[in-house]
Order: sequence, then C-alpha cells, then structure tokens
Amino acid sequence: MNVHVLMDFLDDMREYAPGSVAGVVDSVIRDMKVHCQTIKTALEAAEFKTIELSSHALKSVAGQVGAMSLAQLSEDIEDTSGGSKDTDKLREQFASLEKEYHSVLKVLEDYKRSL
Repeated sequence: MNVHVLMDFLDDMREYAPGSVAGVVDSVIRDMKVHCQTIKTALEAAEFKTIELSSHALKSVAGQVGAMSLAQLSEDIEDTSGGSKDTDKLREQFASLEKEYHSVLKVLEDYKRSL
C-alpha cells in the first residue's frame, strides 16, 4: 500500500474541509466494509455479477481516497468476475484484496483517531 497517497488525500481534506474529514472517513470505511463483505459473500455463492459490481464500487471508493493498490486489486477482481469467472483465481485475488483492505482500514481508523 502506498500510504503517502492516502495520507496526502486525508491531509488535503483536513486543510480544505476540516469539518467534514471525520464524516468522509466514516463514509469511506463504511462503504469499503460493505463492498468487501458483499464480494466475500458473493464469491462463496459464485454470484459473478454481484462480485463484478461490488468490486467496481470498491475500486471507485479506494481510488477516490488514493488507496491505489486496493483500487487495482478491486479492478483485477472485477475483470476476472466479468471475464473468465475463474473461482480459484477469484479466491486468490480476494485474499490479496482482503489483506490490502485491512491495511487501508487501519490507516483510516488511525487517522480518524488522530482528529
């Protein structure tokens, strides 16, 4: 994870919209949790369209806050679920995504506590 890009985004938010930073961080955390859980559940049920849509949404949220590694992993899952639908590959990709998600989540939660 490139923490610097994520931290730059959060610092910019703090500078230009100091009263809304906590709300934005809460919203990002909530959205990321929902999309990750949806992908996980859909993967267990082999619901490829749901995986594709949720990974696309997660890619957008991650990209908006500068979590580019998480965005790329989400895009990889989106591509696989919309293309080959290789369940084994999706499981491997999700394991990587989940690890990155937890890293990003920790940074966001730590940042929020520092406000």
